[in-house]
Amino acid sequence: MKEKWIVAIVIILVTASLLVGLGFLIGLRTHPTVMIEGYPQQKKANLFPLGELKVKNYSATVYSGTYFTPESEDALQELILNSPYYQGTIHTHISMMTLDGWLFCYDNNYYVLYPANDSEKYVLSDLSSYCSIDGKTWRFAAPVGGCFTDSLLEYYEQYEVNVPKDFLYDWITYEKAKQFYGACKEGYATFDDENKIIFVTGYLESTGDVCDFPNIALDFGQQRLGYKTRNGDITYY
Repeated sequence: MKEKWIVAIVIILVTASLLVGLGFLIGLRTHPTVMIEGYPQQKKANLFPLGELKVKNYSATVYSGTYFTPESEDALQELILNSPYYQGTIHTHISMMTLDGWLFCYDNNYYVLYPANDSEKYVLSDLSSYCSIDGKTWRFAAPVGGCFTDSLLEYYEQYEVNVPKDFLYDWITYEKAKQFYGACKEGYATFDDENKIIFVTGYLESTGDVCDFPNIALDFGQQRLGYKTRNGDITYY
């Protein structure tokens, strides 16, 4: 009789261990740990490594950005605050969608992490704007995600809408913008404090090739947008 009790106890313990192990494996399978990465618009840039996090779901493409639902909100906040690329919070917009999120700078590219409006998901997205120069599309790191092509500016001009003012300069002051670009490598952005102009190095959207000098002119003084030629002249839209 005693041996039967011992056998029964052993069976119970083994079964319990198997159940615990199975539950652990199911947990790993359901909520895997993944590397949260951001996709830059710049074709030749490296992926932005936010860090490893246990998630309920995860999807990422260069076109739509990175979407995920963290298993733990506390773990996500810890990941944000401990990132060496974290720059603080930001109130901005991407394609006219207003959002509040956390800002990161990695390899002269900016990213914003923000909660999706319709779910528990979070979005990690490249933060950049683009404009036209001599018929080519140039992107540049910016505190907003906007379109400043010459055709768009001309279209809104007939309605007396100053696109650079409404979608860029009303969102950030010259002083704050200097702090924003201060996270970039030396020489990526230069500053004309007297005229309140920031020159930012752009890159071709088609190839990802980076200009060899800061060519995008953000004129906070006149609230205009333009580009600098190699001889130093500024052409405004």
